[in-house]
Amino acid sequence: MHKKPFPRFIIFAIIIYAVVNVVFLVVSNIIYINGRWTYRHSVKAMNALYTVSDEVDNVNQKVEKLISNEYETTREVAVSDIFNSLHTVDSAVEDYCSIEKANEYEEANIKLLSDAVNNYRAKVEDIVNDNGNTDASTEIADMRKTHTGTKHILNSIMFMCKKYADDRAESSRRFHIISDCSFSIMFIVGVILLILIGFNVKRREERLAAKQQEAEYQQNRANKAAQKTVDIAYTNLIMDCGNRYALQEHLDELLKNEKNFCIAKFVLGDHDALLSMISYSVMDNYMSEMSKRIKETFGNYGTLYTVSGEDFTFLFNEKITLQQAEQYAEDIKCLIGNIGSVININVSSPVFSAVTGSQPFRGKTADSLLTKLHAEYLNARKAASSKSIGISAYRS
Repeated sequence: MHKKPFPRFIIFAIIIYAVVNVVFLVVSNIIYINGRWTYRHSVKAMNALYTVSDEVDNVNQKVEKLISNEYETTREVAVSDIFNSLHTVDSAVEDYCSIEKANEYEEANIKLLSDAVNNYRAKVEDIVNDNGNTDASTEIADMRKTHTGTKHILNSIMFMCKKYADDRAESSRRFHIISDCSFSIMFIVGVILLILIGFNVKRREERLAAKQQEAEYQQNRANKAAQKTVDIAYTNLIMDCGNRYALQEHLDELLKNEKNFCIAKFVLGDHDALLSMISYSVMDNYMSEMSKRIKETFGNYGTLYTVSGEDFTFLFNEKITLQQAEQYAEDIKCLIGNIGSVININVSSPVFSAVTGSQPFRGKTADSLLTKLHAEYLNARKAASSKSIGISAYRS
């Protein structure tokens, strides 16, 4: 049976659903990778800037102590300590400059930071090389002014870095909110698609079942019609019993299986003369009614057939012996001869019969057996008188 394809809108919906899921997965991975990069970038940048800021504060304190001659050791050691801190500042600036830049603003911040640190270094070197020639209060004021400017630049750069990280974090947060909503929507859409597909499959199955049921119904009708044709072919409609074809089929089965059985044939002796006294319809009524009475009375002992439509042929069950068959045949013959009880006309007719039974008829056919039975019936008819009825039994 040709299968009807899925509706196009369901196939289209499945394709869209799959494409959206793939796009969503790709975008999610891109956002995740960018988020990881932003986090690592921000951590490295802020660490470098905090180091610069802390060391600038440290240098500023050491320089003020140097100006005020408040160093704990010698001046040479204090100056060396100041330059070591400046070297740490330079290393932190180099670390910041080596970080991959996220945007053009960070490129500008590098130059701004480098200039600020260089100016600060130059001011520190000037103070250190001055050797106290300038007024201490003036040098401290200049140093604090330079320090404040440098810190202001550092704080601005740190603020921009933090703002960039916060903006990216906010973007990631919004994306996660959108992704959660999208996932919920896609989940609902997926459930709806599954429901639609389930309903569609169920309807297809119901339609298929209905078609199969209709096909089975039509097949049953065809089988019944065929069986009816066979029944008509194998049945005498007037007598409502099997005809010669049905009898031959039954005999063929018995002969094939080598079963014991007995068979009897009964014919009205003056059928033509009787028919001339009554009508065809009355004769049909007699044959039908008599067939019915035989089946009702002797149906437990065998099956009734008719070979020519004018005879009653009775095939006894396998358990019926020949002696029993002869006795039942006598009873059947008496029943058949009682014509007046059926058609309410005072007429009589002899009934000629033949009964045969034996061990399995090996090598014989149904046709030859019926021919033999008919020959024995003719012999019985010749041997009987017109008013006396006798049973002629023959053994093969």
